[in-house]
Amino acid sequence: MNFLEGYQVLRNVLFRMTHGTHWLGIDRNGVLKHAVHRLQEPPVFMTWQAHGPIRQFCAIPSENQVHVLVQCDTGMYYLKCSLDTGLQQERCIERRVTGGFPHLFMYRSALYICYIVTEQGALTFIMKSCHQGVWRERSVAFPDTRPGQTGQRVGQALFAVSEHGKLYGLFHVCSDDEEHHALELLEVDIEHASEMWMRLFAAAQVRQRWSIGLSVDDGGRPHAAWTIHSGSAAASYYANPTRISGSCMPLSVRFEDAEPQPYFICRGEMLLLLLVEESGRIAAAYSTDYGECWSPFSDIHFSPQSQLSIVQSVISEPDRIVPVLLLGLGAPYFRPIEEIDLLNSFSALKALLPVDTGFAYYGLQMEQLFRHFESQVEGLQSAVNELDSGNEAKEMSLQQLIEQCRVLEQTECEVLAEIKKLQDASDTEPFSLRFIL
Repeated sequence: MNFLEGYQVLRNVLFRMTHGTHWLGIDRNGVLKHAVHRLQEPPVFMTWQAHGPIRQFCAIPSENQVHVLVQCDTGMYYLKCSLDTGLQQERCIERRVTGGFPHLFMYRSALYICYIVTEQGALTFIMKSCHQGVWRERSVAFPDTRPGQTGQRVGQALFAVSEHGKLYGLFHVCSDDEEHHALELLEVDIEHASEMWMRLFAAAQVRQRWSIGLSVDDGGRPHAAWTIHSGSAAASYYANPTRISGSCMPLSVRFEDAEPQPYFICRGEMLLLLLVEESGRIAAAYSTDYGECWSPFSDIHFSPQSQLSIVQSVISEPDRIVPVLLLGLGAPYFRPIEEIDLLNSFSALKALLPVDTGFAYYGLQMEQLFRHFESQVEGLQSAVNELDSGNEAKEMSLQQLIEQCRVLEQTECEVLAEIKKLQDASDTEPFSLRFIL
């Protein structure tokens, strides 16, 4: 989809600030286009450039600035772009031949930059951090897809940062001949020097196409899902490496002539796993026990007019600003998909679920509806409380003004009384005073 008015965009990044709704994307010439949409105003366009055409990028906003990590043919560059002045600062991060997949985030006031370097068939994950102007670097070598053999590359990479200070990277690694494939999960403790690799899946078959998904729940547990396309069919899998290390779970859903993208929605103990097709079809399953068990999949269809898409957005919290993938509707004013869009009675009836599963499904719907309405009521109650507080403050100010007027009137009477005494004690001609308040 294209939200940059005439520019042919290769990838979309979305975030919202006080300036409006921001969209970023690379055009076919490798230039980063930036559009700002405001209600009832024409969009504003900006352009950011680096040393050569931009191949990949990642962007996050912070304090009227946009931080961008871009990969060019000449290396990896960090751009700090001002939304107020339109000026940009640039720093070369890496001049070696890189495998790409730029990623950046902020955690506890430090900026972190991540990417992959390829040298002589060996893969290395690089993470650099900048805190108070001091840069530090950590590197982690990838495990070999085939021990004793060289020549491998990363086909896809996704990242997630938990509230507990851990970075997770999910990588589809394949040999140069595309015969051997592996799905590797990297766990990095951001503030301590510890890293751990976990292999979630391995396969040896040519002409495979992969789609991967990664998310972290509220408790900091990573969840991974992937779809392997072989021929005209696709098989999907799920893994929670903190549950049983090295194990994965095949999912009972199949696709013909389609390449669905896995996507998670995490809410407490509940997980929603969505397999999203470009046509607008979504296969949805849920788990209420952190991925131990999954419901049967049900089909949900969105029309092409809904403009269903997955874009990169951000989570902005006091301790972290991290990129995330969002599934949502509409353009240029994007709305993320919520549980209420998926867990409704019509989709449940169409799924023809077993009785016990159906009751659990309906109970989950009611719980989600209750939480939705509860949050709405809490929001309205908060607004009413703010109005009450405002009215109390205004009433107090009015009482203070009335008291000040009373004091002024009393002062006026005392001044007039003193003037009258002075007139009575002297032979001067009487005169009058009038105070205008």
